[in-house]
Amino acid sequence: MTVASDLDRTLIYSRSAIGPDAEEDQLHLVEMYEGRPQSFYTRNTHRLLEALRTVAEFVPATTRTVAQYRRITWATEPAYAVTSNGGRILADGRVDDDWSAWIAGVLAQECASFAEIGEHVRTAANQEGVRGWHEADGMFHYTVVDSARLPSGLIADLTGWCGERGWTVSMQGRKLYCVPRPLTKAAAVAEVHRRRGGRRLLAAGDSILDAELLASADAAIRPAHGELHRLDWCCPGLTVTVRSGILGGEDIAAWFLAAAASTDSGVPQPPCAALNAPSEPNRYARPTCTSRRSTSTPDVRTLARHCVRPACGQYTGPYCPTTFATGPVAGDETSDRGGESTGSAGPCRGRRDNA
Repeated sequence: MTVASDLDRTLIYSRSAIGPDAEEDQLHLVEMYEGRPQSFYTRNTHRLLEALRTVAEFVPATTRTVAQYRRITWATEPAYAVTSNGGRILADGRVDDDWSAWIAGVLAQECASFAEIGEHVRTAANQEGVRGWHEADGMFHYTVVDSARLPSGLIADLTGWCGERGWTVSMQGRKLYCVPRPLTKAAAVAEVHRRRGGRRLLAAGDSILDAELLASADAAIRPAHGELHRLDWCCPGLTVTVRSGILGGEDIAAWFLAAAASTDSGVPQPPCAALNAPSEPNRYARPTCTSRRSTSTPDVRTLARHCVRPACGQYTGPYCPTTFATGPVAGDETSDRGGESTGSAGPCRGRRDNA
């Protein structure tokens, strides 16, 4: 079994994202930056992840660059990690050159160049409230913003401009990302899953950049906070934590362990308290999105080029929850915050014709 998880605001948290319910003695430091504590998860999360690695292949899947990912300290280093939003695969700590070359070819063929987008964001999108744009491993661009000072319409304008050129825009906390549409965690995780010969895939994440990964998994979980939560995003087989913040991250780790250790292929039940994890019956809120999904893993090239809308009719946001889904899907009768989709499962009508 492969267990793939986003990191920031899913499993690990900065001080500003921890939430009000966690006590200081619950925290476990996982990252130092410039000599200061930067990121944490709970002590229970630490223990749960160590137990998880005895029964499943744990694969961090992050938008962090390789250098940013390497700042994280694991008790047991994962054999594989996906960084740069799928642009890099690390195998035993080393960048996989074959994957890097393949994804570079896809980007060159299917979307505007890194340089073209970079020139635009450094001029038209470099306005008040934007603290300078950064390049991430030569794959995508991001900036830290002061949302209170951002000009009205900047994000919408940037989203439209980038969308016409095969790029997506996503806001995660104070960071604003411009990412090529084919550059997805889901495609890179599918490649790792294939190499490891895993039968089932579990996934977790909190943002639009995680949506395809969650939708492609056999079962998935997201925390009760973040971009997907604000959109009321749902897909078949999805679980949502009751708790939020760093304690929601602990619930995710417990859910992973319960699923990986279970012989039942159904939705995991809350685990026992053997690892000091809470076991309240209402620990998880389960959406009604329960349509059966295929247990097979799509071929990575198919995964990188197509998306499928949920067949359950419980999709409640304006975003198709897969690869090219960072804008309203053509013909989808949804509002900005909800409304049931009237479409059935099928190719995403918003994808590029040459994909």
